[in-house]
Amino acid sequence: MTLPAPYDTWFPAAAFDASYGHTLETLRTIAPIAPPEGFAERWMRWRDEARQVDAAPVVLSVDSAEGRRVSVIEYSGVDGTRLRAWVVDPVSEVARVGVVHSHGYGGRDAVDLARVPDDAAAIFPVARGLPTLNAGVGAPELTAEHVLAGIDDPDRYSLGLCARDLWLPTRSSP
Repeated sequence: MTLPAPYDTWFPAAAFDASYGHTLETLRTIAPIAPPEGFAERWMRWRDEARQVDAAPVVLSVDSAEGRRVSVIEYSGVDGTRLRAWVVDPVSEVARVGVVHSHGYGGRDAVDLARVPDDAAAIFPVARGLPTLNAGVGAPELTAEHVLAGIDDPDRYSLGLCARDLWLPTRSSP
């Protein structure tokens, strides 16, 4: 299927038109629906709960790349599920800043050191259920199942859990 620009470069292998024929202008004419009752309060509660989680990280392996230490760690997600991520640290100096590099659908295959300043520490978490580090852990690996897992209960919904995992405190870093 040939899609109009810029979608032809964003989703070159798409089997269908994910824009559903809309342009930015036509999308802006669609009124948003009201959030469900308690939506904002739920997200604030989730943030408060995430602050209380001890991520209890454990270093599983350490390597080096481009003058940086690259570790694979395991840590507790918001519901206690043990998840994995990459942590990058400068080797020769104390990190000036910390960066969280999340990702979209499809997960992450490796760290992208080009996006990490030399004097920064960074964590590259991989969402629950997604390859390379968390295939089938905490959520189904198949994308269609992953997106729907727990959708009947906001507190168990896999995508909500993924978002909440990103809020874990940094006080217990390895």
